Amino acid sequence: HTGTTYYYCSFTRAGKKYKLGEVKNFATTSLTEAQLSTGDATDITFTSAKIQNTSSIASLYPKGTYIQYGIRYGTSKGNMSQTASSALQEENTFTIQLRNLQPGQTYYYCAYVSVDGILLTGETKIFTTLSGNSYLTTEEATDITLTSATLKGKTTLSTLYGSNSSSIQYTIRYSKNSSYLKEQYNYNYSTATPKLSGNDLSASITNLQMSTTYYYCIVAYVDGYYVMGDIKSFTTKSGVDYLKTDNASEITLSSATLTGTTTLASIYPSSTSIQYSIRYATSSSNLSSSYNSSSINVTVNGNTISGTVSNLKSGTTYYYCVT
Repeated sequence: HTGTTYYYCSFTRAGKKYKLGEVKNFATTSLTEAQLSTGDATDITFTSAKIQNTSSIASLYPKGTYIQYGIRYGTSKGNMSQTASSALQEENTFTIQLRNLQPGQTYYYCAYVSVDGILLTGETKIFTTLSGNSYLTTEEATDITLTSATLKGKTTLSTLYGSNSSSIQYTIRYSKNSSYLKEQYNYNYSTATPKLSGNDLSASITNLQMSTTYYYCIVAYVDGYYVMGDIKSFTTKSGVDYLKTDNASEITLSSATLTGTTTLASIYPSSTSIQYSIRYATSSSNLSSSYNSSSINVTVNGNTISGTVSNLKSGTTYYYCVT
């Protein structure tokens, strides 16, 4: 071990008896920064970093001694179990390019030299890879309807990659479960390819479920890896946001006039076909299914929907809603 004092003596043995000579000691040389220096991490990206180290240890050993140079690293100081090696270069330097790192992750590392299998390590240092949140901003969803929404974001990755930024591929991930979005490859989320205008990203998504919360984030494929912006959420509209069921009127023994109002036309193109009706049943739970409820044709006058239901049972409570 470096920097350690050892004691030794000669001895003779006659049968089971030992005779010790004079006890002396020596101390191994302490490892100095001049002999092995861990360099600072440079050229840090989302998934890589470069570390240039120096070592003069080879000058302490005879030529032909097997010496290996490298970096030990990991996500905690007590577990730097990953290694990357390099040959010694000019001026006693050896440069390590760490790759396949995790974005936004802090790494501990130290230079090492292995001499005939004995490991010598330098000072432990740290660096943190770039985080997607620093360059990708997920913005609030807009134009939310019953089954669609516009998802937006911003990117400043061009400040890092310059002319190479055109090779970056952007997507927007969305899912009902936020944890799915963090997986690199997962069929439980959907994706949309956004339009890029300057630093602005935008995509319209359709075929969503009503009254449902979705989670989404901006994602960029860069350096052979996916990096993510922050995760946001939105909830699609429900029927009650656009359809209002009014109080019944002109109630008789067997009939009633049912009315309501609609603002659905305001969120769809004028060419969209919208069909209205009014469902009714003797139980409110049956209104969610057309098989368990009855419906009447209605007339639409502007935003007003109205219709008359007949052949009702006298003295009976009915539940109804505009659909």
